[in-house]
Amino acid sequence: MMLSSLGKMSNGMAIGLKYGFDSGASLNYVYQNKPKGKLGFGKIMDKNYLEAIGWTGIRIRKQHLIQLLEKSISKLKEEGRAVKILDIAGGTGNYLFDIKDKYPDVEIVINEFVKSNIEIGEQVIKDKKYQKIRFTNFDCFDSSTYERINFKPNITIISGIFELFGDNELANKAIQGVASISEKQSVI
Repeated sequence: MMLSSLGKMSNGMAIGLKYGFDSGASLNYVYQNKPKGKLGFGKIMDKNYLEAIGWTGIRIRKQHLIQLLEKSISKLKEEGRAVKILDIAGGTGNYLFDIKDKYPDVEIVINEFVKSNIEIGEQVIKDKKYQKIRFTNFDCFDSSTYERINFKPNITIISGIFELFGDNELANKAIQGVASISEKQSVI
């Protein structure tokens, strides 16, 4: 009760209460790491919320993921290959927009099953006038999804989704689906 009323004073907690604390909208806010809230108290709450160890870890994971992506992109470019990235459950696409800013020629498909995350990401694509980047809305745990995406990636991102679902069979289906469409010598 207290969280649902007082929590709304913190922008980050309000987003979590509305969309879920593990949602793409929440992660997008956490990545920005700029405390906001109602009155002075809400901003203080938000600062404490954003400094929580779990959210700090999420931001570190983003930095590591970008470093790994940049390393893979460099390798593919050295080999003369076009870079094609698929994220099987990309949320709002936040860190992929960082990649798109730095590597505009990279082709990106972001699969996401939550419509509100897609809407947020598509607005960013429109506002920044990005090319060769799109969202799809399929179940990443359905192996037939990957044929419907109509894309042959050479880099596939599977980050943050498996820990939300403790079923190894689901994870196996996703990995098999990715493997079925990936170029030879791809990075997962």
